[in-house]
Amino acid sequence: MISPDNLGAAVSYAFANSLTFAHVVGTGNMLTVHVGSGGSSAPTGVTYAGAALTSGVTVGGPQGHSSLWHKKAPASGTNNVVVTFLASTAIVGLANSWNGVNQTTPTGGTNSTRASGVTSINRDVVTVADDLVVDIVTNKTTAVLTPAGGQTQVAVYSANAPACGVSYKLATGTPTNLAWSTPLVGDKTMCAIALKPAPPPPMAFVGIGGLFMGATGGTIR
Repeated sequence: MISPDNLGAAVSYAFANSLTFAHVVGTGNMLTVHVGSGGSSAPTGVTYAGAALTSGVTVGGPQGHSSLWHKKAPASGTNNVVVTFLASTAIVGLANSWNGVNQTTPTGGTNSTRASGVTSINRDVVTVADDLVVDIVTNKTTAVLTPAGGQTQVAVYSANAPACGVSYKLATGTPTNLAWSTPLVGDKTMCAIALKPAPPPPMAFVGIGGLFMGATGGTIR
């Protein structure tokens, strides 16, 4: 089962061509970085402790931009996340680290959307039970963002534009829907990605003749 290692306490903000903030990884084997901007372009790259992250899903246009980045087996301890753009823009960012993510196939389904002049936005992500879906939503102007029921809110940011929200939700089947709303209409972007849980360890049984393994593999003695 996937569980939080360290969830970002607050969203970081800068109007610049890069955003740098610290994140502490404990025992986590997966790092996700959630990035929003007021411009239409994606970041040119995201690093943690100097190592590049993989772009998982991204969406952008006149409504702004949202993207999710990830890295399996991130360096432990306190290290900097650096988000880079080609030109100065309003950037918001947050990092989360997770325990129990599959290291062979760490991610599954993704989805993204953008919409103009709406009070709510949502996406379905293809999942199986015990996947963990993480997201980011941005609203191009300042606004109070509220996640739908069943989502665990990690952080929201509304001090500057764009406003931003980050949450996660445990899948019980497919699809898994995530949604956000604001009191007033606004231009929004949203993307989400499913994290896959690590497989359970092989079961070992002790028989009369010695040790043999369960159905997941091994030899019989």
